[in-house]
Amino acid sequence: MIAVEKRIKEDLASGHIQGASVHVSQWGKTLYEAHFGNVTENTLFRLASMTKPVTAVAVLILADRKRLSLKDPVIKYLPGFPMDLQILHLLSHTSGLSQSYYAEHITDEYRADPNLLVDYIASVPFDYDPGTCAQYSPLAAFALLTAIVEKVSGVDFATFAEREIFIPLGMTDTTFLPTREQWARLAPMDDTVPGCIFESYPVTNPLGGAGLVSSLADYVKFSQMLLHNGGNILSPEAVKTMTTVHLPPFGCGVRVVGENNRLPKGSYGWSGAYGTHFWVDPTNGIVAIYMKNSRKDGGSGAVTAAHFEEDVYASL
Repeated sequence: MIAVEKRIKEDLASGHIQGASVHVSQWGKTLYEAHFGNVTENTLFRLASMTKPVTAVAVLILADRKRLSLKDPVIKYLPGFPMDLQILHLLSHTSGLSQSYYAEHITDEYRADPNLLVDYIASVPFDYDPGTCAQYSPLAAFALLTAIVEKVSGVDFATFAEREIFIPLGMTDTTFLPTREQWARLAPMDDTVPGCIFESYPVTNPLGGAGLVSSLADYVKFSQMLLHNGGNILSPEAVKTMTTVHLPPFGCGVRVVGENNRLPKGSYGWSGAYGTHFWVDPTNGIVAIYMKNSRKDGGSGAVTAAHFEEDVYASL
């Protein structure tokens, strides 16, 4: 992966990044893995929105077990929502919940308490009728999904994710509730809030849209599970549902690549606000993950993400 390594070293030299961990594999065989700058193989990263695919898997586990249906109205589990709002709409960013109103009126009290947060979201106006349009919902939709998982499973979301996803996959460094030792291994990042993984949301709220920390090695295990049709976690049918476009470009918790893109059609993945980025290319068997934590150049439009996509395929 000469192009990948060359680009990262250039980014380090220019000060564009302070550190990064990367992994590329094909059909389960590691092609390239390396750690640069101020991170090592033991570094943990704030996943931000790369938490969303994990939350989607939690919901799909319950769907596999017939504990819920993606067509169920949200009001079946949470009061105060319209009958036409379905679980599928939350997963596929077609809910219509207004992110601008959510962000403008949210308070620290709501951020700290997941139950109060659900009540607050019930008061948020809709930008459009559910299912009629696709518009990214950074936090609100996935906060409702975590509440639904808790309601159906009878345990808190952090416990459910650990029991049903992290332990079976051997993801020992993925958590909503870092230990003191894990806090110490988090990648350094400017302007963090003590006791919070994502912005000013305390860890008392297992934020399904952005609240996880994880390692490169752990997220490789999660991504390989998806590549291999769900492994012992999900049914192949659930993986197909997750990675099928409902309204472009969204599947369930992932973006699905269409025509005229850097990645092959049918690839899917997600990015995080602090610069994390991954995709699975099921046609070529590729899993690729880029981990950094920075307030500079994050999210789906990150230059580092675009360059990583280009450089991986240039190196194959």
